[in-house]
Amino acid sequence: MKTIYISESTHKRLPRKRQEGMELPGFRLTKRDIEIIKAVFSYRALTTTQIEALLFNSSYFEQQLKTGVQKPHSPTRCSYRLQKLYHYGYLRREEIPQRLMDGRKPYVYFPDTKALNFLAYHEMLDDEENTLHDKVYSASYPFLQHLLDVNTIRIILILAAKLKGWEVSNWIDEKTLKQGQNLDVVTIKSHEGKVSKASVVPDGFFTLKKGSSSYSFFLELDRSTETGEYSTFGRRDFARKIRTYRAYLTPQPDGTSLFEKRYGINKIRILTITTGEKRVANLKEITEKVGGANRYWFTWMKQCTPDTILSEEIWQIASREGLFSLIPAKKAEG
Repeated sequence: MKTIYISESTHKRLPRKRQEGMELPGFRLTKRDIEIIKAVFSYRALTTTQIEALLFNSSYFEQQLKTGVQKPHSPTRCSYRLQKLYHYGYLRREEIPQRLMDGRKPYVYFPDTKALNFLAYHEMLDDEENTLHDKVYSASYPFLQHLLDVNTIRIILILAAKLKGWEVSNWIDEKTLKQGQNLDVVTIKSHEGKVSKASVVPDGFFTLKKGSSSYSFFLELDRSTETGEYSTFGRRDFARKIRTYRAYLTPQPDGTSLFEKRYGINKIRILTITTGEKRVANLKEITEKVGGANRYWFTWMKQCTPDTILSEEIWQIASREGLFSLIPAKKAEG
């Protein structure tokens, strides 16, 4: 792919907001800029810190994971390029809503018109994908925060895989899985024989690969906003989600599950990452109550860093006692 060049001049401090008719300093779209545009498009929304972790330097991102504090930091090459891409119309940006006591948080970036036109010109997106991005930009704060949290886990997995010599491949996000051609619907039943229809829509699907070894996963990010189990069957709760997965993974009369027909594999783990240890215990108990067992793995967000998520014993498994690592030690170190 060719790099697009626009005249470049010396650095000039730019205001926080775009200003109509403002004279802008020179600018050229670099290879790194194109990687930024592609990443923001692929993830649908990314913070400054997430973009820096993916494409520049992951150290500050890892520090935030350990402390749980998400704040902007001193200007870097990454923030400088993002500032240019914003003012030249390649990226949109918004501030994450926060309480006054939290101070300013990092910007969230979305593809803007020039980025989408650039990707369309190079045949990297279609009209349907363009519409999906418009919906993300105008989405409610809870939806956006959920997406950013999922993206954080995705980045942690990518960084962890690099550390351990693995590769994260075949990532499919929730929005793609919701599209008609990808959406699977199953019939779920209660212990009393009541029946309901449910869609299979995880927050993500991905595969970890290393040589001839591979593991596939569904990801569920639980922010403790969903009820664990209602007394009335059929309402949207975590128990319904587990029943949905169980129906999806159960062989049909022809001996093949709907999951196998869709993905062409017969092994999968369902990873649930939630807010804390008590919530893990609650969700694990609910999973076991509705018949979920070894496929269902649980941990919480603060346990997950690039150093721990794959190889450390931070995971609990339905129907089993103790803590486990996602990838066996000998394979993790390889």
